Amino acid sequence: MEFKITKSFGRILKEKGIDENGRVQKFIDSEVIRRCKPLVPFRSGILESSADKSDIGSGLVVWETPYAKKQYKENKGQGLRGKLWFERMKASQKDDIVRGARKYVEW
Repeated sequence: MEFKITKSFGRILKEKGIDENGRVQKFIDSEVIRRCKPLVPFRSGILESSADKSDIGSGLVVWETPYAKKQYKENKGQGLRGKLWFERMKASQKDDIVRGARKYVEW
């Protein structure tokens, strides 16, 4: 039996929406921001909304304020809001995000 692959792996990923800046990565980035919002420390809302400026689809979500790093590592928290918000969200909601992302892959 003989066969020939005529599409590159990168092209297949792009067609399925799995490439960088593809619909699957955009979904994942958006879900990370949405699901982290209730966990991010909140005083004025600037830290929480700073992730909205991230390049959705790049695979990199950034909370960009001068104090973001300190809050991420040291915030004492109040209710659900506090330090390590991404890690805590990932531990409890990663499987839901993966299930949602699978719906965006066209097979």
